[in-house]
Amino acid sequence: MTLGVKLFRALLRLYPGEFRNEYGCEMTIVLADRYQRATNGWQKALIFSESLIGVLTHAPGEQFSVVWRDARHALRLLRKSPAFTLTAILSLALGIGANTAIFAVAKKVLLDALPVSDSEQLRMLTWVSGPEQLVPPVWGDVSRSDDGGLTSPAFCYRLVEEFRKAEVFQDLIAFKDAAMPDSSPNSS
Repeated sequence: MTLGVKLFRALLRLYPGEFRNEYGCEMTIVLADRYQRATNGWQKALIFSESLIGVLTHAPGEQFSVVWRDARHALRLLRKSPAFTLTAILSLALGIGANTAIFAVAKKVLLDALPVSDSEQLRMLTWVSGPEQLVPPVWGDVSRSDDGGLTSPAFCYRLVEEFRKAEVFQDLIAFKDAAMPDSSPNSS
C-alpha cells in the first residue's frame, strides 16, 4: 500500500462512520487502482490532490446530512412525548437560569472591583496591644502578635462612632464578621 493510499484512508475519517463503513473500502480500492495506472509521480500527485479536494469538499456535506437527519429524528421523538419534552425544556431552563444567576453573583462579589472611588485607598483597621497591656474582651478574631501581644480587627461600636465624630477618616464603615457554625462530626 502506497503512502498516498494510506493518507487517503486517514482522510476518510472525516466522513461519518456509517458512510465510511459503507463506501470507504470501495473508495480506497478505486484510488489504489488509479494509483497503479499512473505512470509517473506527477500523475500520482494529481490523483491524490483530486482525492484530497473531493474528501474536503464532500465530507462536511455528509457530516451535515447526518446531523440534520439526527436532529429531525430527535424532534419527532420529542413531539411524540410532550410531557418528557416539557420536563426536559423546563429542566434546561432552570439549570441555565440558576447557573447564570450563580455566576453573575460570583462575578460581582469575587471578580469585580469594589464600587468605590479610589479603592486602592481602602484600609482595614486593626488594633494591637503590647504583651503587658490588658485588653477588654471584644467580639471577633483575636490573635497573638509577633511581640506576644494581641491583635484583632474587631472594634466596639462606641469606638467606631468616636472615629466618625473625630473626622479622622474621609469615610468609615463597620462590619461584623459572621462565624460559620462548626459542622464537623466531632463538634458538640
